[in-house]
Amino acid sequence: MSSIENKGKVIYLDNAATTKMSEEVKEAMDPYLEEKFGNASTMYGYGETSRQALEKARKTIAGTLEAKPSEIFFTSGGSESDNWAVKCIAGEYKHKGKHIITSKIEHHAILNSCKYLEELGYEVTYLDVDEYGMVSPEAVYRAIREDTTLITIMFGNNEVGTIEPVFSIGKIAREKDVLFHTDAVQAYAQVPISVRHYPVDLLSASAHKFHGPKGVGFLYIREGVQIPSFIHGGSQEKGKRAGTENIAGIVGMGKAAELAAKGMRAGMYRETMLRNYLIEKIVHEIPDVRVNGHRTKRLPGNVSVSFKGVDGASLLILLDLQQLDEEKREKIYSEFMGYDIPCVIFCRDLRPDDSFLKIAEEKNIPVLGTKRSTSEFMAELIYCLNEQLAPCITIHGVLVDVYGEGLLIMGESGIGKSEAALELIKRGHRLVTDDVVEIRKINEHTLIGTSPDITRYFIELRGIGIIDVKTLFGVECVKEKQQIDLVIKLEDWKKENEYDRLGLEEEYTEFLGNKVVCHSLPIRPGRNLAVICEAAAVNHRQKKMGYNAAQELYRRVQENLTKKSSDDDE
Repeated sequence: MSSIENKGKVIYLDNAATTKMSEEVKEAMDPYLEEKFGNASTMYGYGETSRQALEKARKTIAGTLEAKPSEIFFTSGGSESDNWAVKCIAGEYKHKGKHIITSKIEHHAILNSCKYLEELGYEVTYLDVDEYGMVSPEAVYRAIREDTTLITIMFGNNEVGTIEPVFSIGKIAREKDVLFHTDAVQAYAQVPISVRHYPVDLLSASAHKFHGPKGVGFLYIREGVQIPSFIHGGSQEKGKRAGTENIAGIVGMGKAAELAAKGMRAGMYRETMLRNYLIEKIVHEIPDVRVNGHRTKRLPGNVSVSFKGVDGASLLILLDLQQLDEEKREKIYSEFMGYDIPCVIFCRDLRPDDSFLKIAEEKNIPVLGTKRSTSEFMAELIYCLNEQLAPCITIHGVLVDVYGEGLLIMGESGIGKSEAALELIKRGHRLVTDDVVEIRKINEHTLIGTSPDITRYFIELRGIGIIDVKTLFGVECVKEKQQIDLVIKLEDWKKENEYDRLGLEEEYTEFLGNKVVCHSLPIRPGRNLAVICEAAAVNHRQKKMGYNAAQELYRRVQENLTKKSSDDDE
């Protein structure tokens, strides 16, 4: 939720994304935006003033972490700090190894840096998290290898608010002599962090997350950690980060850090009480609510909940629209329906407002509704569209469901396909289609067969004519569609042809690029086609379950031959 309107007052609720800069921070920055504009790298008065302000901010921030001022390096923000830590540590310690450990829930500044390193030949282990979004220290321990050079796990998650077991992970890293970086962008200035207590080697933070300005952050680098420059140029930041310093921004960050440190205890208590109150009210008054993240080990000001069947983005848009006046809403509706939209569907029995319906009518866009939840409806809609829009071909054959296996019977006209299908129906199996089979490619592994509407459930029997299977044998003997699992090709018996008698090797036929197991079945007087087809379907199902009768017979023969050979040697 970004904001809500309460009697004309907007309440901002997205501080995890960015915070409003405080008035004290603005006042601290103003002089360095106007009269105190000197370059901190120069030697004269203006530069000296800027340099003193720079070092004062560095000392202030270091004090909030119980770090040394020499361990604080200013950057353009959290993303740069993360990139610097991950990429440059990886490069500096590649002689030891090229393996990095992180988690799947890290910020993209971490994840994309790791992907970049993978392209350079590094190996990255992405750890899973539990149902609360927490990384297991044991999983970290198991993932460490001799060539592991860096572990990077965030301090607090920006989405669900879970505080990760940074102390335990850092302790493991120290014991294994592996460098440990934590992305503390969400946690710094929100909860107490001491680098003398937490065994971390590098820590990232960003000013705009704690009521400071945008475009400035810092990277804590423990004394003794070797890390090269990330940005090359001048000798700023002890030669580690080139570029003229953003003095106003750094001053503002220093002031914001100072204010956060002073009010942290009271702020944590207040935000924790408000957080818990809000969670309890939501859980007790709204049905089907899930609290995301850990209930207690979470950032004080983070509330993350999901509502069953409600899409988060849709809810956000709806709440945002509610605070707009009628004119602005109509403008948004008009722009939205200016696109080529076939229809608009409202889920959960939600009714659009009158202005929406009016504009939809003017644009000739149908507005539909359903009682189903958004996620449930979307899943079904996607499945239906995938099926309806899938590549399709039509072939001559008969499709029958035999014990759940889709058996496609093919062959020349008059060879007995329909008769075999009829016998299978009498044996309790189900007809999908006779004569014409429409085959759709749902994905690379799935082919679905259906019947044309006009011939659905009809069978043509030469000499008798058309029969309605559904009417004659009952609704339990027909099926609308079926995945094609096995193909049986019927052909006239030819004495000179060689037919497979063991079935050690599978043969295939292809439809729309998908291969399907295929058996050629010679027709001869006295052979019961239905029984043979039924046996083929069951045997195919058995193979999919891991048992192959032909291979089992071959194994037994080989064992018997080996045994006889051993007996002969004795």
